[in-house]
Amino acid sequence: MHITKKNCHIFKLEKDKFITIKFDLLIEEIFRCDDIQIKFNNSDKSLLLANDCMLYLLREFKTMLEDALDTNLTLHKSITQNIGFMNNQNMNNNPNLTYEKHEGQNFWVGSNYSLWGTPGNARPNLTTWLYNDKNKNIVMEITPNYPWHFQDPEPTDNYVSYESFMKNYNSYLTQIIPPETACKWIKQIDYILKIAKENENSVNTSNAI
Repeated sequence: MHITKKNCHIFKLEKDKFITIKFDLLIEEIFRCDDIQIKFNNSDKSLLLANDCMLYLLREFKTMLEDALDTNLTLHKSITQNIGFMNNQNMNNNPNLTYEKHEGQNFWVGSNYSLWGTPGNARPNLTTWLYNDKNKNIVMEITPNYPWHFQDPEPTDNYVSYESFMKNYNSYLTQIIPPETACKWIKQIDYILKIAKENENSVNTSNAI
């Protein structure tokens, strides 16, 4: 199951690339409502991808993996550039993107492929995407967001203009996920959530005695 520590679970991408799920407690003590940290790691960097409720983050991960396995996450035809680049255009209120209405509000169509996002004050600020490319491959992509779309820079920030940030824009990761790997990851998610639910049931049973 790729658990290497009692408070950490690994989803392997390649030999030197992997996603880690870190719990605040030992795995025998976790609950589904606990917060977890999700990070991307390779030989030279560790990037925070998300920090939120385990059930929310992992359930979304599983759902999107299942959709991608069924090739239901094919990129919208309007996404003709790097998805992170266009996401920054969206956050910069670019009117030339394609939007769809949901519950009375307009959302950029690229938002359908957003898996995780870092907290607003995280540096770098990142979005993780999961989608099917034109060849039906499952792709995980990690892209940077301009840090000052919605807040002013702090005195200690290494501020750059939006134009400069976009001029040299690149993804941190663009990785094809083989179907067999996606299936293994779904089993790993089920394993984690099963343990968390069993822990909750155990506590509830003890309290009822």
